[in-house]
Amino acid sequence: MAAALVGGALLSAALQVLFDRLASKKMLDFIKEKNLSRNSVENLEIKLLSVSKVLSDAEKKQIHDPEVKKWVNTLKDAAFDADDILDEIATEAEKASNSGTVPKKLFPISFNSYYRDLENRLEEILKRLGFIVAEKDNLGLVEGNVDIVSQIVPTTSLVDEVFGREMDKKVIMELLLEEDDSSGSKIGVIPIVGIGGVGKTTLAQLVYNDNKVEEHFGLKAWIDVSQQFDVSHVTKMILAVTGLYNYDLDDLNLLQVKLKEKLLKKRFLIVLDGVWNAKPDDWELFCRPLQIGDQGSKIIVTTRHETVALKVGTVETYFLKELGDEDCLRVFAKHALLSRSAIQDQNIHVIYGEIAKKCRGLPLAAKALGGLLRSIPSVDDWYKILKREIWQFSDEELGIIPALKLSYYYLPSHLKRCFAYCSIFPKGYVYDKEQIILLWMAENFIETPNQGLTMEEVGDQYFNELVSRSFFQKSSFHKSQFMMHDLINDLARDVFGEICSKLEDKFSPPVMEKTRHISFLRDKYDLDLVEDLKMAKRLRTFLSLNLLWPFLASTSQEVPVDHLTVLTCLRVLSLNDCYEIKRLSKSIGNLIHLRYLDVSRTSITKLPESVCTLYNLQTLKAAKCASLRKLPKNLRRLVNLRYLDIRGTPLQQMPKKINKLVNLKMLSTFVVGKNKGSTIQELKEISKLHGSLSINKLQNVAGSADASNAKLVDKEFLEELKLNWDGTTGLKDSQEEINLLNNLRPHENLKKLSLHYYRGTRFPNWLGNHSFHSLTSMSLNCCRYCNSLPPLGQLPSLKVLEILQFDELVTIGNEFYGSSALKPFPSLEILKFICLPAWTKWHSLRDKSFPCLYELHIENCPSLSDDLPRQLQSLVKLVIRDCQKLAASIPKAPALQEMEISNCDKVVLKEIPSNLESFKVKGCELMQSTFKALEYTRSLLQSLEMSSCSRDIMFPQLKLPSSLRKLIVQDCEKLVIPTEQPNKTIEWISISESCDSLVSFPMSMFPNLSYLFLKGCKALTSLLLSQNCLQFPILYSLSIVNCPAFVCCGNFSAPNLTHLLISGCKSLISLPENMDFLMPSLQTLTIYKCPKIEYFPGGSLPSGLAELQIGYCDKLVANRSDWNLQRAESLEILA
Repeated sequence: MAAALVGGALLSAALQVLFDRLASKKMLDFIKEKNLSRNSVENLEIKLLSVSKVLSDAEKKQIHDPEVKKWVNTLKDAAFDADDILDEIATEAEKASNSGTVPKKLFPISFNSYYRDLENRLEEILKRLGFIVAEKDNLGLVEGNVDIVSQIVPTTSLVDEVFGREMDKKVIMELLLEEDDSSGSKIGVIPIVGIGGVGKTTLAQLVYNDNKVEEHFGLKAWIDVSQQFDVSHVTKMILAVTGLYNYDLDDLNLLQVKLKEKLLKKRFLIVLDGVWNAKPDDWELFCRPLQIGDQGSKIIVTTRHETVALKVGTVETYFLKELGDEDCLRVFAKHALLSRSAIQDQNIHVIYGEIAKKCRGLPLAAKALGGLLRSIPSVDDWYKILKREIWQFSDEELGIIPALKLSYYYLPSHLKRCFAYCSIFPKGYVYDKEQIILLWMAENFIETPNQGLTMEEVGDQYFNELVSRSFFQKSSFHKSQFMMHDLINDLARDVFGEICSKLEDKFSPPVMEKTRHISFLRDKYDLDLVEDLKMAKRLRTFLSLNLLWPFLASTSQEVPVDHLTVLTCLRVLSLNDCYEIKRLSKSIGNLIHLRYLDVSRTSITKLPESVCTLYNLQTLKAAKCASLRKLPKNLRRLVNLRYLDIRGTPLQQMPKKINKLVNLKMLSTFVVGKNKGSTIQELKEISKLHGSLSINKLQNVAGSADASNAKLVDKEFLEELKLNWDGTTGLKDSQEEINLLNNLRPHENLKKLSLHYYRGTRFPNWLGNHSFHSLTSMSLNCCRYCNSLPPLGQLPSLKVLEILQFDELVTIGNEFYGSSALKPFPSLEILKFICLPAWTKWHSLRDKSFPCLYELHIENCPSLSDDLPRQLQSLVKLVIRDCQKLAASIPKAPALQEMEISNCDKVVLKEIPSNLESFKVKGCELMQSTFKALEYTRSLLQSLEMSSCSRDIMFPQLKLPSSLRKLIVQDCEKLVIPTEQPNKTIEWISISESCDSLVSFPMSMFPNLSYLFLKGCKALTSLLLSQNCLQFPILYSLSIVNCPAFVCCGNFSAPNLTHLLISGCKSLISLPENMDFLMPSLQTLTIYKCPKIEYFPGGSLPSGLAELQIGYCDKLVANRSDWNLQRAESLEILA
């Protein structure tokens, strides 16, 4: 039964592509027309069919049988070569059916010679496949799917010692003990989702065995599903818990009737552990008899699939995160049978970082590593083992990959290769969804779309499915970016095998003849790349990656681009960030299979015309190429081009007749030219554009009629539109400019709109029309001649609005809000007014507008005098900068948490808002108002930042809120910090170019410091310590910079200090003594421009020190033989 769940072997999808090619009518007609051997093609199909039937069996057996693995690799290699030949034929067939769109000859040799060579290569493939077909019988491979039930380790409800899940348990316990489900369902279903090995079962066991749960539920049942969700089987298991152990009926009706009787008037808890799938109908059927249970009954479902959770859950899915390093190490220590004294041993403590790096928060990995190392007594041998990659261990040594591989086995074959391909990226790589989909398309991994979907939309479905199955994890920084757990990356590497090579460092596995995909980490790999490329003659993918900041790219190895353009099997060529590349060879036109070309952020001055012969090219990226001024003139010949990214590249105009690129789905930028063939009208026929479009140099549009012919109003899939004039020309005919913008009206599905350097004096009527129901973001920038704003308050979905650099705007009045009967700006969350020099008056509608506004910026509006909104109920963040005439009170905002007021000395600050957490204040008057307000206001202030005050002023330490944790002072030379009263709440202090009278920083007054930064304190000589306070247990960073009188730090204990920096202290003579004992966690020590210091202090440097940097300390360097670095066993950087 479980076999039906397995989607097929990895190679199945690849062979299906070949079958689809062989069945193509265009290809068959072309073969007949060119007198190619039809028998060869038919024989190829027969042999491929023969091996395809045993692929599932081969995929299972290759794990333990090296001969089968060798057979699979040989077949894989032959399939790649067959695909290359068929792709060539398919390309020729497509060109023939679209004659006239590309040059007739793609090859320098004669057609007859080329086709003879093609037939010979096909015959060679047939011979290889003949051997492979014969060998499958010798290996005993049989037809059928893989049965993976036997590979799943069953679970029970018994729980072992658990580390680091206290908060997770608390959340699940609260959900379990709630009487009423938030969804209104009688039976609450709590889904727990996470990648394999993260501890979903353990968490379920933890709550299942809790005493409160035992008392709360009258009946508990633990069901290990771990296969296809079978209603009869699960129902029998629950009945067994009720006492009917031998209830063997197969009649589901009788089973459910009996279960209903057993659950009557009982409050129950059922755990369904390891659910891989659950069809809605099956789930609904399973739940029917459960409805008889008492209110408050619950079901916990653990699964690796978010889609399962969405189908069954009645509450929000609980995504279980990885363990922290400390808890992971506790799991490791338990299974390595380490005693408490051994855990504290420095030799073992040193390698804890390696162990944490290996586990990456997965308790399964920590448990497996602990079990493996338990039998190895030598710590030196531990080092050797920990240097190995997870995928290099056998299943018997370490069972992590087999456990994770269950998720892989359940994937359909087309998703298997999409996932496996991601092994080409290094660990820690941030995956961009759009980029990955384009790469999958280039490798022909995406099946032919149906049901009206585009390839990109099908790829999006693929990616989302992998996310839902926990192969990718959503990034917390950007919604389109994703991460892959290191052990999942290891799984992909294990699956893809030797056909993929990641050139990361000198320890990278060697490139082989069979290698088809290479990623090149150019900032780390220092071996001979040319030799690697000579070995991989049939390479399909070359990705140059640079994980350093772009300005460091010059230190990286150069990419031998000329050696790449002779690799004629390439589908993907990415030279992104290769700044040293100034040209591409015209031989790039020989890469007939190429579908993805990225030359972004290179120094190329032009793309060779031969690029236009790349018939299969789907993606062309040439973004941020500072020296590129034009695209090839015959770009229109790239009839299969779907994605053209030229963002940030200073093109003068577009090549002529770009309207021929009717398959374009993404065009980042269109540069309007003055010549015929490059005008804005070229956009008319490119009607399927998705994503974002920027139209530049709109001053070149001949007239409003041309703008209308661009038919932006018909581009229904466009999500973002940027309309840009160049800003160098002044106001001409205002009405013509208004008409032009009126005719650039986009489709009403648009989500984001920006205007830059618009030259009209007012806006057309469509801007602000309520029919733009999807518009969520708008930016109006440098509209210098506009003296009024459009009725943007009528836009029902607008969330972000930016008004910047309007030179003529004097008043914002009722026209801004519109005439809607509803509250204006019903959805607006962020509002920014920046650089409005003439703006004097803001007529707000009092309490009627901005019901959802949580962020307001008013910056550089020097003429604005008064009348801010009186009340903003939802406001969370307020920023007012450089509004010197503004004399208004800040709005009443009960939810305000973050506020900045800079250079606005007339702003009235009577009190600190009660919920304010962060406050930045700049200017003397405001600082004094702030100190006064602190005396009379009780607040929750946690962070206070003060700057730019030259007056004598005393810091009101006695009146500081007890909640204050962070204090930043900058450019306040005469500020005095009192030293009498200790403050136990402040943890983070930064003082820069301030407190000129401060001689000794009163460190003992802040016993709970975690971060201290002192810079430019002219009189500072030392840190003031008292005998009552010589320990700073949470201090992790200490920096003293450009304090010319500073002599010494003193001796104090900081067991968690990791970073110590002393720079530009020309009077410094000593560091703290016994740093190995007092600062055992120190990892980075930097001493710079301290000419008087001669020696490191007594005692050794901490053994965990990883980075030691000494600069312009001549006396100290002269005595380097006395540094005693032997104990710094972890030292990696010495500079």
